[in-house]
Amino acid sequence: MKKPDTEYEKRKPSYSAVVLLLLLNLCGVLCAKTFYRALSGKLSHTKRELKKMQSYYELACQWIFLKNHHKDLGDFFRMRNWKTIAIYGGGNFGQRLCEELCGAGLSVKFFIDQEEGGEILGIPVLNVEEIDTEVDVIVVTVLQAYEEIYELLRGRTKADILSLSDVVYYL
Repeated sequence: MKKPDTEYEKRKPSYSAVVLLLLLNLCGVLCAKTFYRALSGKLSHTKRELKKMQSYYELACQWIFLKNHHKDLGDFFRMRNWKTIAIYGGGNFGQRLCEELCGAGLSVKFFIDQEEGGEILGIPVLNVEEIDTEVDVIVVTVLQAYEEIYELLRGRTKADILSLSDVVYYL
């Protein structure tokens, strides 16, 4: 492997860090949009949305921190001997988690999403009723509805169920 020639090459950000930075910028835009709605008189709905965006922003910041310190989310799963994973939520966080776990040599068997059918990143998308394949763990990437989703999944699978926050804030 060739040694980096310049100081920039030594500190060049990884692809995952760049993607997370872009996601962080998106969260900033959404927070600004939510603030604008507050000024438009939709305060109660906007407070919930603002809280939601703030939690996603904080999660993205922590994830970027981990990437900058060369920590891999795959380590969390390997420490627990979880090799097969399902991801609840096919949005941005679910897709970025899938990319990171697959890149770490772990197996994402399927996504669970309200938009059933089809594929996300070449991985099948199922709805909750279609879960017929056992996996070691299901990671819920929909932060604000974790408790409801946990209750929905608990009776349908033997897999461990945790939120993306549990993973990101543990490392």
